[in-house]
Amino acid sequence: MLSKARTIDLDKYLGKWYQIAAFPAWFQRGCDSTTAFYRKVNDYISIFNTCRSKNGIKNTAFGAAKPFSRNVLKVQFFPLISADYTIEFVDEEYQHAVVGSGKKKYLWILAREKSIPCSVYDELVKIAKKKGYDVKRLVKT
Repeated sequence: MLSKARTIDLDKYLGKWYQIAAFPAWFQRGCDSTTAFYRKVNDYISIFNTCRSKNGIKNTAFGAAKPFSRNVLKVQFFPLISADYTIEFVDEEYQHAVVGSGKKKYLWILAREKSIPCSVYDELVKIAKKKGYDVKRLVKT
């Protein structure tokens, strides 16, 4: 069983994460091997996302985030796309995370490794469901 970290330590959250599963989103259509890299730059967090399209082309997206509250980041990609990025759960070792949006429109299951045991995945899905996400929409990547 995964145990919940009591507060989100953004310094521990920084670094590379692999997308294990997500709600299908228009901006990730046709992508797999998705990663996100978070780095602190002055008073904001730089975000560098990559994925590989089905034809093998590497796609990238750059963004920035500002901490808004204990577990919410205000994220901006491109001039017009911004959203609340809610860290719903991160384990004590900062190896697994459930991240979504305030309106439950987006959901990502992330890990520090490219794959995770089925038992861990199942626990993360249970956490997302308890947080109010429609986990039937999740697609493994």
